[in-house]
Amino acid sequence: MRAAIGVAVTDFIMFNEHNKVISQFTLKEDELLLNYQHSPLKLVFVELPKFNKTLEELTNITDKWLYFLRKAPDLEVVPASMSIVPEIEKAFTIADRVNLSLEEVDDLEKREQFERERVGALELSKAEGLAEGRAEGIQIGEQRGEQRGQINLIKRLLQRQLGELNQSIEARLSQLSSEQLSALAEAIFDFSSVADLSSWLETNCSNLT
Repeated sequence: MRAAIGVAVTDFIMFNEHNKVISQFTLKEDELLLNYQHSPLKLVFVELPKFNKTLEELTNITDKWLYFLRKAPDLEVVPASMSIVPEIEKAFTIADRVNLSLEEVDDLEKREQFERERVGALELSKAEGLAEGRAEGIQIGEQRGEQRGQINLIKRLLQRQLGELNQSIEARLSQLSSEQLSALAEAIFDFSSVADLSSWLETNCSNLT
């Protein structure tokens, strides 16, 4: 991409003299109209109302970006033909997040952090479980390691969400099965107090003592 002094993207028509979507202007001296010697310096204007191609008519990367800029507010997902461009996929994620409330953004970030930590914890627990399992069987070691990693991760997330947990709660968490831990992970961000957690355990894990 050539260097430019400025790029302006507008949602209105600036130049009625032509139908070009992208207009590029070079610099000239005011009186003599001499071209500026450093040709890469330009002003670029993108008039979105002039871009009317359909999704099926997009032929190049410029078309795809223009379509995205024009249609982003109405898109629920990135069309498959455009998702092959990673930058457009990332831009869509950012644009989608702009429309969220602060609470929704916070919840989304927590869930993303949870997923990153979950993957890391499972990898670590698998390694620990394999080492432990050498004495009692690789498969058993993997299962125990994964479950221990799940429990530790859930505890950290609950502490971050609700504060310190009492021993009774921690003991009950240690008795949860993998399926129950997965269900709890989905419910964590709906809790606002330890009482909410206790109520969830009572409802969903009645087999615990």
